Amino acid sequence: MITAMLLACATTLPTADLPPPGAMERTGEVLTTVNGQDVTQGMMDNYLLAMPEPMRKQLEQRGQIEMIKEKIILQEMLYQEALTRNLHTEPAVQILLAISAREALSQALLEQVIEERTTDEAVQAWYDDHLVQFRAQVNANHILVETEDQANEVMRKITAGGNFAELAKTHSKDPGSGAKGGELGWFEQGQMVKPFADAAFAAEKDQVVGPVESRFGWHIIQIVEKRDVTPLEDVRDEIEGRMGQEIATEFLDEMKAKSSGATPEEPAAEVKIEAPESSG
Repeated sequence: MITAMLLACATTLPTADLPPPGAMERTGEVLTTVNGQDVTQGMMDNYLLAMPEPMRKQLEQRGQIEMIKEKIILQEMLYQEALTRNLHTEPAVQILLAISAREALSQALLEQVIEERTTDEAVQAWYDDHLVQFRAQVNANHILVETEDQANEVMRKITAGGNFAELAKTHSKDPGSGAKGGELGWFEQGQMVKPFADAAFAAEKDQVVGPVESRFGWHIIQIVEKRDVTPLEDVRDEIEGRMGQEIATEFLDEMKAKSSGATPEEPAAEVKIEAPESSG
C-alpha cells in the first residue's frame, strides 16, 4: 500500500519540456539527499497528508513516522533509476500512469462532493431520521464472582460503605473491567447478556443492584449514569461515514442520469468510495 502511495518525487533529470510523471516540489527543510537530489520535509508532509487519517494517527501514536521517511528515500532511489531508464515513456507504463490519474481524480471528486454535502445541518437531519438506531444506554461498573455466596458477601461490604472500585479490583474475576475498578463504560441493552442488561436498565442512576446471575457468574452492578439516547457527538464519526457512502451513491446516480452516453447499470457497486475523515 505504501508503495502505491509513494508514487514518486520530482527529480531534475531532464527528459522533456514537461516535468516527468510523479514530479513533486522539494520544499521545506532538507532531510537528506539521494544522488544529489534533496528529499525534503515538504515532500514528507505531502505523503502524510495523502494517507487516510486513521493510518496517519496510528503511525504518530506508535512513533513510526520515521518509517515514512525511510520509504520516501527508497522510493526516490527507485524513481530516479526508473526515469534514467525512461520507463515513463513505455506504452505499458503510460497506461498504468493514466489509469492511476483517472482513479485519483475520480476519488478526489467523490471526496469533494461528500465534504460539500456533509454539513452540520445534514448530519443533524440524518441523526434525527435514524434516532431509533441510537437507543438508550447505561454506563455501569460491575463486580463478577463465581458463587452467590461470594456475591452476597461483596454486596454486604458495599452496603457497609465499602469502595466499589477497590472491591472490584480485589474480588472481580472479570479480567477486562476488574483492574479498572469494574468500569464497563456505556452500553446498549443488546450488548450485554439478558439478565445483566435487564437488571442494569431497570435500575436507577447511582443504584447498586445484585446479585444477578448470568452464564458468566454472579454480578454486582453499580449504575453510574443513564441516558435515553446516544448523543449526536458520540456517533458523529459513524454517521459521517455512513452518510459518505450514501452521498457518493447518490452523486453517481446523478452523474449517470445527466450523462449523454451509455452508462453502466450499477456503477455505484463498482466504485470504491473512501469517505473523508470527520473534522469534528
